[in-house]
Amino acid sequence: MLRARLHLHQIHFMKIGPHLLANRLFVAPMAGVTDRPFRQLCKKLGAGYAVSEMVASNALLWKSEKTQRRANHVGEFKPIAVQIAGADPAMMAAAAKINVDHGAQIIDINMGCPAKKVCNVAAGSALLRDEPLVQRILEAVVNAVNEVAPGLPIIATMSFDTNLRTMMGVKPAMAVTQLAALGVRIIGANCGRGVDEMLQIAKELVGARPEGVFIITQSNAGLPKLQGDVFIYDGTPEEMARYAHEVKELGVNIVGSCCGSSPAHTAAIVASIK
Repeated sequence: MLRARLHLHQIHFMKIGPHLLANRLFVAPMAGVTDRPFRQLCKKLGAGYAVSEMVASNALLWKSEKTQRRANHVGEFKPIAVQIAGADPAMMAAAAKINVDHGAQIIDINMGCPAKKVCNVAAGSALLRDEPLVQRILEAVVNAVNEVAPGLPIIATMSFDTNLRTMMGVKPAMAVTQLAALGVRIIGANCGRGVDEMLQIAKELVGARPEGVFIITQSNAGLPKLQGDVFIYDGTPEEMARYAHEVKELGVNIVGSCCGSSPAHTAAIVASIK
């Protein structure tokens, strides 16, 4: 059972399953960034929720040092949320159960990553070109999780390009409609090309939202620029605060931050939506 407060412009708490969150500010999963210390710092600065780095569903990788590190939640603030990625229903179901056994309290399914190495195995944003496969994955993950943790919440987010489509051509309204029909109750967008584009995506997501579905947007902090051999995002904490306020006014239920976001961005968003 997944529930949330409906009038978030009046109150600050929200509930996902049995988990009461301090606010609706989510920190999106970012590979190489949202490790356990980073998530703990963001939560100390006011984020209500932070998701792990993406965990591959391939069983051959479960014993790797990287996967073991990402599955370590010792001392982490609850609720513990883990994002899994893959394109095989049985593997995704097994990955969900393994992560629940390691302490995950919320499972996030990656349907938005546009990276070639992810899409080349039909995972991430490539999943949305195959609705029957998405349905099989969701059913497998939900059934597997219910065996070990009945009612554990499941979330799905996607990435959209400058044409407001996923790389497989799915528009925000279509994504909300299809995923809601499959039983997902928190649906939204992450990454993108900055806050202005995310505002357009948010309008379409909210406009197509069926009753009982909650919308999440997690924008990058501006656009990446190469400085030396490092990519730096140009969005300021003040710009992220403005974005948070505007999407809240549009009717977005959960506000988040993604690539380029620092603890300073998180603190600014918290102050904006209080």
